Amino acid sequence: MGPFLLLVLLSSLVDEGWPVPDMSHRTGDSDHCNKTVDIYQAVSSPPVTEFNRGKPLHCSYKIRVRPVRDDWVVFVRFTRLRVGQPNSNRSQCIGGYVQIVDGYKDSNFSNRDSPGYYCGDIDSPKTFISETPQVKIIFHADSYGTDTFLQFDANVEKQGEVHAR
Repeated sequence: MGPFLLLVLLSSLVDEGWPVPDMSHRTGDSDHCNKTVDIYQAVSSPPVTEFNRGKPLHCSYKIRVRPVRDDWVVFVRFTRLRVGQPNSNRSQCIGGYVQIVDGYKDSNFSNRDSPGYYCGDIDSPKTFISETPQVKIIFHADSYGTDTFLQFDANVEKQGEVHAR
């Protein structure tokens, strides 16, 4: 159903006195997990609820660049992050992690076979610069709670402008 037709339908329901749901926001983990996000859109982990508290949480976010151009790179700026902890020799994450998959589609440059794991927390924003215009962020917590969170935004630049810096 197109947006115009939906608007007409909702308007007619209001005219007839029917209650119309507020569609300006939705609740639930589906709003915050496993979605495609546009550049310049701030993304944060889901709110902690009675349904997800203490349970495993796995989210993936594909960053959409439109129009798709191979000469663009994605800047992912992590503004808040706390998930898991590195083990004593810093070779594994315990309790949760973030993965950054650069080149999730077919491309010559990709780390999708071994994207690496990041865990712990940040005290100031950190930026990841991709080598491709296709980036996916994976956020996993073994036991989700108020002490686990993720927040980031993304933008794009032409590859040549980045290398000129």
